[in-house]
Amino acid sequence: MDDPRHLLRDYLRTRRAKLQPADVGLIGGGMRRVAGLRREEVASLAGVNVDYYARLEQGRLPNVSLSVLDAVARALRLDPAERQHLIDLARPANGRNLARFIFLDPEARTIHSDWAAVAEEAVATLRHDAGQHPNDPQLPELIHDLAQQSPEFARWWAGHDVRSLSNGSKTYRHPQMGEITVHCEALEIPGDHQRLCIYTAEPGTPSQQALLLLAALRRPDAAARTAAGKGVTQPR
Repeated sequence: MDDPRHLLRDYLRTRRAKLQPADVGLIGGGMRRVAGLRREEVASLAGVNVDYYARLEQGRLPNVSLSVLDAVARALRLDPAERQHLIDLARPANGRNLARFIFLDPEARTIHSDWAAVAEEAVATLRHDAGQHPNDPQLPELIHDLAQQSPEFARWWAGHDVRSLSNGSKTYRHPQMGEITVHCEALEIPGDHQRLCIYTAEPGTPSQQALLLLAALRRPDAAARTAAGKGVTQPR
């Protein structure tokens, strides 16, 4: 199987080769050794540092933010399918975790009604986990990346607050259903270094109705039956 870094490199190189300076509003710079846009031109169009873009193209930025990828997609005039392919190559599923999502993905600030509280809790929980697993080889890299790319993370990390993930409530913003409040119960799995989080909504609340509707809408054939059986009002 091809190295994912090579797939990303080749994909971005071929996208650059398909564009000429005039296609993106740039003045041509005379003779070119290769066809298409240069790296520095793509970086300028995307509003990122040339070295940063070069590392992205070389597959050396596993934690690149969605906003940067969107900027690169716009610079390269990618259509929606091509943009998604870029994201899939640049952000493989094994490179994702909750802390990276909270601090590096702009969507997290939209989803969480109280982003600052959620983010600060994530830092304190990560500090707790780092103390429990000091020899984890991935933790230093994660902490370094987050501190370099997020001023908020760097500030809270320097505060050395520690907190174990506990029970509590969280409120999320859903684009169709609005705010949904759920109760979180965290369960440690002994000897497995894993944590199971169970989210439930208070019975009879608008949040529970919203979750039931979302579950029903994922099964179109059962939507009407679920709504009728649970007393859920269908959205207009």
